[in-house]
Amino acid sequence: MALPSAIADTTVGTGKERMLMFIDPDLQGMRPLMVVGGPRCGTRFVANALNRHPAILVLGEIPRPAMDSAVRFLSETGSFFASEPQWSASWEHSRRDLLFEIWASMIKGKPRVPETKIAWFGHKTPLHERYWKFYRNFFGDVGPKYVFCMRNFVDHYLSMSSMNEGHAIDHIARKYRTSVARYAQMKAALGESVSLFILDDLREGGIDHVRVTLFERLGIEVDDRTLSRIDVSRQANSTEGAGRPRRKELTAEERAYLEENQDLMEALPALRAARPLEPCPAGRERLLATARRRFMGMRTYLLRAMPFAPTPSARGGARRPRDAAPGAAAGLGHPGVRESSLK
Repeated sequence: MALPSAIADTTVGTGKERMLMFIDPDLQGMRPLMVVGGPRCGTRFVANALNRHPAILVLGEIPRPAMDSAVRFLSETGSFFASEPQWSASWEHSRRDLLFEIWASMIKGKPRVPETKIAWFGHKTPLHERYWKFYRNFFGDVGPKYVFCMRNFVDHYLSMSSMNEGHAIDHIARKYRTSVARYAQMKAALGESVSLFILDDLREGGIDHVRVTLFERLGIEVDDRTLSRIDVSRQANSTEGAGRPRRKELTAEERAYLEENQDLMEALPALRAARPLEPCPAGRERLLATARRRFMGMRTYLLRAMPFAPTPSARGGARRPRDAAPGAAAGLGHPGVRESSLK
């Protein structure tokens, strides 16, 4: 019976020991490479630039729900094999390649077919850095390399709001702070495996900035021929290119918000120092007020949904059904229970 073409028959060990793998043999031995960071911060440009290198293949974006499912599957499967060592040999041998195949199966569009042997394989997905701890544990010693893309907050916000007018500035600021803090965590834990690409620096640094941030910092050799194929003047995935007018000015309300949240205006120095942002007192108070409103709203919702209304149980009292009469918690006044039967 002929095997499906998708299955590679790979020899493992010596003699007649063989293993069937649902894996393309060309994926074995490749190093993972991911372009992450804030949306509208140059991830498309970086992916295009990396793909000019003959030994690099960076695919498109992976939707978060699909990746969440993949992480659960890989984590639970890994836990199973860890508890059943007699079954773990094939898993340990092929799980890296399986993840590569999962990546390739979840992107938008059809994966590009490489023309030469690939040494680096990955994808570009904004905010995908949320999975960095999973990848650290999954890949082990030979972990991924990351290009972390960011830009100054004002341009980031104007670009985001140009693409979607429903983006409120406080919502974007919250995610922006999370990205800055996550970069600091990754840099502290992974060191030179993370390279910061600041879009603002591309305008001044040009191709030298590309060579340093995308290749040299990550230990990827690159020649002048490859660099000559990268057009630093071309705006990839620009707002205008998407058919939308680009916002260039902040409103008075937005400027007032930034006056109260000066930490956002100091994001680039914080990123270069690999430290999280620290909201100023006014901004911190606004964040606390938002958190309090959400907490009180959730508390009200939960109280309404509870089958039993809380009573002063913390002071030793008992709980009783919300609609029950006083004394019902002890059986008094409850339908079907006579007071005389309790005497």
